[in-house]
Amino acid sequence: MKRRDLMGILGATMLMPAKALARNLAPVGDGYVLVDPRIELMSVIHLLAGYPLTTRSAVSYKREALSFFAPFRGHHVVAMARDLADTTLSFDAVPDLLLRLSEPPALTWRKDLILQPTPGMPDERQRAEFLTALRDFALVSGFQAFFDRHEPLYRHCAEQVSPMVTPNVLALERYVGASLDHWQVIAGPLMHDGGFGPHFKRRDGTYDTYALIGPVVTSVGEPDFGDTARLQNLVVHEFAHSLINPLAARQADAVAAYAARFDDLRSVMRRQAYGDWPTVVNEHVVRAVTARIAARHDAEAGESAVADEVRRGFVYVPALVERLKVYERQRQRWATLAVFYPVLLKGFEQPAPAPVATPGSRP
Repeated sequence: MKRRDLMGILGATMLMPAKALARNLAPVGDGYVLVDPRIELMSVIHLLAGYPLTTRSAVSYKREALSFFAPFRGHHVVAMARDLADTTLSFDAVPDLLLRLSEPPALTWRKDLILQPTPGMPDERQRAEFLTALRDFALVSGFQAFFDRHEPLYRHCAEQVSPMVTPNVLALERYVGASLDHWQVIAGPLMHDGGFGPHFKRRDGTYDTYALIGPVVTSVGEPDFGDTARLQNLVVHEFAHSLINPLAARQADAVAAYAARFDDLRSVMRRQAYGDWPTVVNEHVVRAVTARIAARHDAEAGESAVADEVRRGFVYVPALVERLKVYERQRQRWATLAVFYPVLLKGFEQPAPAPVATPGSRP
């Protein structure tokens, strides 16, 4: 487990552009919480485009954004975002693209990352067209003035979330037996009632890891990002992807051995944008780990989390949870989840009950 002193924390914060630090950054432990201008820019565009994964809460900030940017509803990038949401630029692909870019208005590919193009865009020509339109919208709409005007709100959002972050990051690192490198929690006041967890490899071999979270649907007035239980679930879930997904990639043959199980899950998983077996395995494992971490604080909450996942169609979570209990009891034998992973995958050996998830259910 990595432990960094104050100088290490200050060094990590220097990775953010100075303007963002001056605006709304809330340093937390080894990382920080903030409202990110790239995500806000895209959220505004999605709001104008009628994209379904924007907040349904009745917050005044949403009304202000709709009013301020209403004259630009006909901008080319809004139409592109609407069209692409039906094909490639939706769900995880959205933060995957935006966080690979520098801050507005430049919005150029970050040179510190190894993989610059995003898989969320179909080809180089369309990527170039979209980014040109995105830069133009940022300039002509006065986005920067809007963002600067709401600095107090963004800081309030960051400070609301930050006290509940570090304990959950530490709990995840201890449970998995691995550490996050450079992490950020991005509070998105215009995002949907859920989250995303992208992570990118840097040229120096370390990773940028993100947990994006939106406000609860019932927010009224100011965005409300929820209580301790909700934030624990979202922060652990989204950050867990960066520690758990690579295990499936490194043990691809072991994951593929159970690929026949996808036949029974294909329909319910694809309705939630989980389109292939490795992705479905990652989601099951992440959800099982998240449930076990919740159970270590509150046994009833852990049981409820498992039941919720089964209702969403993740029918192998109970079997994985039972194997994780073995891992927890025998950490001297299996020091990390990476070592235990082949044993954990055996949770997919037996057919599970047919999924009964509600279409579109996704955290």
